[in-house]
Amino acid sequence: MAVFASIFTILCAFALPFAASIAFTKRFHGSWKPLIFGAFTFLVFQVLLRFPLLQLVLPNIGWYSTFSITQPILYSIFLGVSAGLFEEFGRYFVMLLFLRKKPDTISAIAFGIGHGGIEAILLSGINALLTLVMNASTASTGMIFASGLERLSAMSLHIAWSVLIMKAIREKRFRWVWLAFFLHSLVDSAATVAVYFGIPVWLIEAALVLCAVFSWTIVISEYKKERIQDEKN
Repeated sequence: MAVFASIFTILCAFALPFAASIAFTKRFHGSWKPLIFGAFTFLVFQVLLRFPLLQLVLPNIGWYSTFSITQPILYSIFLGVSAGLFEEFGRYFVMLLFLRKKPDTISAIAFGIGHGGIEAILLSGINALLTLVMNASTASTGMIFASGLERLSAMSLHIAWSVLIMKAIREKRFRWVWLAFFLHSLVDSAATVAVYFGIPVWLIEAALVLCAVFSWTIVISEYKKERIQDEKN
């Protein structure tokens, strides 16, 4: 069963992002620019900035080490808030710098696919691939499958948050950036705290799926509003 779980996660982490990218650009005749900048945002603001800060820099500071050990709940919240801070403000910076000439919802969706796609590959896809090749028989089937399901939810959320950030740029209203930051921080913090309290992983994943379903109401709503506005113009 671990083999099938690994294949499922590999499909979610590798095949789905690439298939979604190709299908989306073909369907809407869009460019690869938003997709590439979405992936670029995750690589720069998470892989090159946040991860080294959390893993290499802060652990060498006495108060931080004490804080992470003695205040596990607050530390979990800190991790969630830091993810929201780096990713959403990084998303805003990159979009404002490179995509402000075409701040439409379609570009935002493509940006979210790129951002969520590269995250899925790096955080779940590679591990699932190694598990399949090296020791799938000894791996936890449930955890592997949950990892793939989590990537599906995360990609949906990244698309919704990208739509909110692009909305902020299009409407010149920074409050949408704060909303994306709040939602991102809330989801990540809640998930981390839930793990600390030993809540079953499937309950956590079910909650993430519900969040992902709700996130599509944001995406669809903004897309429809933009279509109506374009028809009026």
